[in-house]
Amino acid sequence: MSRIATIARRSFLLGTAAVAGGLAFGVYAVRRDPENPLSATLKDGEATFNPWVLIDSEKVTFITPHADIGQGVVSAQAALIAEELDIEFGQFETRFGAPSAAYWNTALSEEAVPFKATDDSLQPELMRDAIGGVIKLLGMQITGGSTSMPDIFV
Repeated sequence: MSRIATIARRSFLLGTAAVAGGLAFGVYAVRRDPENPLSATLKDGEATFNPWVLIDSEKVTFITPHADIGQGVVSAQAALIAEELDIEFGQFETRFGAPSAAYWNTALSEEAVPFKATDDSLQPELMRDAIGGVIKLLGMQITGGSTSMPDIFV
């Protein structure tokens, strides 16, 4: 008789419960937002509502999570955020973000699958979601693959 025929009902139920629990925890972990790294270091008079903007009584500071070695990522992100907040250049400063899971690269999953970016059928979308979940869980703060601007613009 084969090995599969000897699996007891109790073993099957325990295995199924373990898999279902692991899947439920995985979905919870992927959907949970990472902690804001700026909130841990707030001083008196400072406020933050997301990991990219720090506001105090004198200035607004934009946090750039990507490395910039001449691509203009810092300027581009600053321009996008300044436009959204309706403030002029010179009314803010920029600085690089410390390593944090909150700065995971949201656009990397689009580039990591072997499908065209315009292919929005079921299999490519499922793969993008799965890879995006792994990237988020690992907190992959990556610069590269022409993903900095799409990541910033999300």
